[in-house]
Amino acid sequence: MKGVGNFYGGGFDAFAALDEQERRSSQESQDFSQEESSSGFDSPPLTRKRVTRSSENSAPGTPKGSPRKPATPGSTPKKVKVLEVHLGQWDREADLTAKESEILEKGMQAVEELADTPKRKKRSTVAHRVVESAMRKLFDGDVPDPAAPVYHTKATERLEESSGWVVDVLARSSRIHRQAEHPVDEEFPVVINLNHLTAPANNGAGFHFCPPTHHLRGEIAHVRHNVKTGVWSGFYNGKFSSFFPDCIKSEEQLVQVILNSHFQAQAESRQLRFVAVEGSPGFFIETYVHQEIKRTSAFPIFCAEHWCEDSVYEILPEYRISSQEVLADLRDPRCNKCYESQQHVIFDIAQVLPTAHLIPSGIYFIVPRAAL
Repeated sequence: MKGVGNFYGGGFDAFAALDEQERRSSQESQDFSQEESSSGFDSPPLTRKRVTRSSENSAPGTPKGSPRKPATPGSTPKKVKVLEVHLGQWDREADLTAKESEILEKGMQAVEELADTPKRKKRSTVAHRVVESAMRKLFDGDVPDPAAPVYHTKATERLEESSGWVVDVLARSSRIHRQAEHPVDEEFPVVINLNHLTAPANNGAGFHFCPPTHHLRGEIAHVRHNVKTGVWSGFYNGKFSSFFPDCIKSEEQLVQVILNSHFQAQAESRQLRFVAVEGSPGFFIETYVHQEIKRTSAFPIFCAEHWCEDSVYEILPEYRISSQEVLADLRDPRCNKCYESQQHVIFDIAQVLPTAHLIPSGIYFIVPRAAL
């Protein structure tokens, strides 16, 4: 049985309260810098008497000379800058030394401690910059367009070849961005394992994209279609798969569909997402997320319905089920509870239905808790 995850509705509201004390501190630092500039650089050279007085009034142990200018508020910490420099120098296939690991750890900690306010989204901004440095290292230079399939095929291959520190930097930076209350608008990279989706693996896993021109299309048995969404299913070499609709004809379109899908729910490493399609009700997909940035799998849900009282649902042209029959099936131990929230629970009832030999998984019902 899959782990039960949280189901989210229409999004969230970010709490954007500016820290007054931080604002005042920033203003005072700016005022100090202006006073120092006007009284230091534009005045005549100091006389011996003024130097002596400055020395006499200094606290014990204070070095002579002009006071050091404080760091500009909001500037990038030195530890982060050092990390960015080293990201461009380290060998992505080699493990880090103890000293290099220390540089990495201190740099990432410095990113986590940066400001996170509506006017100073520094934490998310710098995390995004660190990711860009790591991606340039991953691709040994120029990074392809994330909308292009080559970006995902090459990134998947390079991540498998790279040392663990590369994935660690990408995952931690992505997590910092995701957990920030005030993230920047830029999207963080997502690496889709396209080969898993477009070709069956030796163990039978994967294979969820098979357009009409695919050379294996004719070898898929027991094909069934969801006439509302275009999602279809079948068996290849005895293994059941659901497939993306035939309106998605290329890998470029497939990448766009996954990247532009809308997050709905999370259960451990699984995410339920919604794909909006013009001229149709859209459909749900489920993706498996590994180390924050990898989408190791993505496949469409054959059927997903919002439960309503006194309704009848067409699962297949030859099989329909009423809302009351759905509630009765939810009590069957073969029913799988997938996601839940305070208001709803999502069940997969495929194994309970008489169509289980044709569609053994992927018949979801989103049920209000009040109906249970």
